[in-house]
Amino acid sequence: MIQFFETIRLENGQYSHLEFHLERAAKTQIHHYDKANFDVSLLFNAISDSAEGIFRVRVDYGRKIENIAVYPYEVKDHHTLDLVEIEAFDYSFKYSDRTFFEQELKRRTGISDLIFVKEGYLTDTTYCNILLFDGERWFTPHTPLLRGTKRSYLLQTKQIFEKAITASEITTYKKIAFINAMRDFEKVYRFTRENDTLHLTMDTNE
Repeated sequence: MIQFFETIRLENGQYSHLEFHLERAAKTQIHHYDKANFDVSLLFNAISDSAEGIFRVRVDYGRKIENIAVYPYEVKDHHTLDLVEIEAFDYSFKYSDRTFFEQELKRRTGISDLIFVKEGYLTDTTYCNILLFDGERWFTPHTPLLRGTKRSYLLQTKQIFEKAITASEITTYKKIAFINAMRDFEKVYRFTRENDTLHLTMDTNE
């Protein structure tokens, strides 16, 4: 059975951008099962005793919600990323099976994460959408593997903009950041490129 999941940020008892998660889950269920059946009341029942702070809520579902788990959250840091060319791989839905990402990362030692390149264009890392700053505005690749909820929110509010960005163009940008449902602009980096590896340093001006 095909399974999917949503990761939702819970901060001080409040879900962040819940409407974007509900929309994506509904589209996923309609596409695969012809009917949306994502019972939002279960999400609130699961956090009735939630404490103050930031938590990661994982919701596993198929035709209906199967499991909800709540975990403490801490933003991971990035130090080095490899640019990796991929071909026939589809992650347009948030599948629970992440074997592809895990295997690609295991092949490389000393690397924080990977940036996947498809037909020459930047897509995503293993768990984040990418943002690149040109000195005036933040851009995100127009060809993501997964259209993340935070990405959708930032595009809708015009805080970031879509753009076709090739791997060869990445060094024309000044800064890079990584976003997903759990992280925003907490960590922004400057970077250099050595062959297919990006070396990151925290931008202390942010």
